[in-house]
Amino acid sequence: MGEDELAAIAKQEAEDVEVAEAEAAARADMDAQAQYEAEQEELERIYNLAKFMHDEYEKAAKVVGWNTQDKCKVEFDDLPEANRKVMLTVARRVLEEYPK
Repeated sequence: MGEDELAAIAKQEAEDVEVAEAEAAARADMDAQAQYEAEQEELERIYNLAKFMHDEYEKAAKVVGWNTQDKCKVEFDDLPEANRKVMLTVARRVLEEYPK
């Protein structure tokens, strides 16, 4: 095998490695994007459950004549931060305990 043939083979191998590295990077980007989307979906599920529980708690309290705190008789996003965090924590725990 001559020097020109060896150089061509080495060049092709270098190009193949470059292509493989680019493909691996693209797969890693796709995996990262999929992970990000899954995490966003889970956060949305937690938020939606927490909001639902807050709204249902306020409705149920009215039905049974329970007078909740005035600062909690607001939309979920307007709750005091501590109350909102508690509801989000409980929602996360419910979803962990009772997965899909």
